[in-house]
Amino acid sequence: MKKTLTRLTLLSFLFSAFCFIADDLTRFGTTRKDFEEQLVELAAHRTFPGFAPFVTQEIRNTCKAIPEKDRKGAARLAAELTRSFVMSPAFSSLYKTSQKPVFLDADRNSAEWKEKYKSELTAEAESVRYMLSSGALSDQIFEAYTGMLEGFKAQLEAPTPETTDPELLKTFADMKNLLQSERLYLEKVIKLRPLMKSNPQEFVKQWSELSAARKIDEGIRSAEETNRTRLKEADERKNFKDNIRIQLEQFLEVTKDVDYDARLVKQGWGTMEFENPEYVSKPMLWKQCFRLGKTAGNEFRAFATEWLTELR
Repeated sequence: MKKTLTRLTLLSFLFSAFCFIADDLTRFGTTRKDFEEQLVELAAHRTFPGFAPFVTQEIRNTCKAIPEKDRKGAARLAAELTRSFVMSPAFSSLYKTSQKPVFLDADRNSAEWKEKYKSELTAEAESVRYMLSSGALSDQIFEAYTGMLEGFKAQLEAPTPETTDPELLKTFADMKNLLQSERLYLEKVIKLRPLMKSNPQEFVKQWSELSAARKIDEGIRSAEETNRTRLKEADERKNFKDNIRIQLEQFLEVTKDVDYDARLVKQGWGTMEFENPEYVSKPMLWKQCFRLGKTAGNEFRAFATEWLTELR
């Protein structure tokens, strides 16, 4: 047993899966750094993600070769090593660094947005000149804009919904802000109508500036919304211990009825599948626990229960 455990120093129960990793990580094409980074990534999930860490066939074969009598001890060692790292200050530091949100540039005075404005201005000028020369821009267009403006005004006067739901209220407020922005844009465009015939060059210049500025405003709003979302998500993920607690609860719930005696049958294309059709649709966690076998599976469940008690 001692020889087997020395050979398999890291038999790791990862949070999204049960992943056996040998002690000589470089021999299997990975490093301790990669292993730790993978744990950091998995700990960020509120529940078990829908993917399993990559494990080479050699690692799988090594783990399968562990004698039945040694599997309980190997599983316990694996879980203890994983918990020891995850609960360490080193892990906390790595996790905190990894979860720092990366924000988009939302400063309209930055070089990036100034360059985007120049690009949009050139494109809009070409488009307006073409529409003007082809007759696509006409008095009928401005009459249609006037009608749209009246419609926006009516919608902006609509009363706030009688609800206390913050999400609905936010949606309503966001819609009003968008309509207000469109209303202001149309008002400015309609004022350009006299220039269309009296000074086409100035008409193209001012319309292009309005349109380019409008697109930049939309881009800035989108970047700001993305940054707010990223900040919120980072805040939700910062408590990795809470994430682990939820994952352990999920694991215990999903694997409570694993049928370790379930029969597998060979399919026509050479793969093995459960004979019982109900097991075919079981969650990934259930199937992975089945592959571990009863001895290791039960030991991981016992350890999960202990760790859960510690985290609560």
